[in-house]
Amino acid sequence: MSLKGKRVGFVGGGNMGEALIRGLLGANLVPADLMAATDVRTERTAQLTKQFGITAHADNARLVREADVVILAVKPQIMAGVLGEIAAAVTARHLLISIAAGMATSTIRTALGKDARIIRVMPNTPALVLQGAAAVAKGKGLGPDDLAIAEEIFGAVGRVSCSTRS
Repeated sequence: MSLKGKRVGFVGGGNMGEALIRGLLGANLVPADLMAATDVRTERTAQLTKQFGITAHADNARLVREADVVILAVKPQIMAGVLGEIAAAVTARHLLISIAAGMATSTIRTALGKDARIIRVMPNTPALVLQGAAAVAKGKGLGPDDLAIAEEIFGAVGRVSCSTRS
C-alpha cells in the first residue's frame, strides 16, 4: 500500500477536507495520528481534532514540513496566498495534491517558484457522503507511486479516474 506510513496534511479543513479525512480513516488507509489539518477558522480545526483525533496546526508551512502528502483543499481565490506561505517548506519529498477548481499544476508550480510533484484532482460533492467521483490529472515530475497515492486517497470517498497525460 503506497500510503502506508505516510503523513497526510490538509491545507484547508472545509467540507471536502473533512470528507477525505473521514474516508481515509474509514478505509483504514491513514491513522489519525498521521493526519493533520489547518484552516483559517481555528474552531474548525478544533472540531476536526475532536471528531477525528487528527492534529490541528495554525501554520500552513509547519503542516507542510511535517507531511509527506499535502492536500491543497482551499478555494482557488486564496490559493496564491497559501502557496506563498508554504513555498519555502515544499521540498522534493512532498507530493502536493490540489483540489482547487480551475488551477493548473503549472500555475501552482509557478506560484511556488520551484519544481514540485503536483497532482490536480477534481472531486465532486457526493464525496461528502463517500459516494464521489474524482478525476485525477498528473503534473510533471511525479514519482512512480504518486498517482497510486492519489487514487488511494480519493478512492476512499468514491470512484477515481486517472489521466496519464500531464
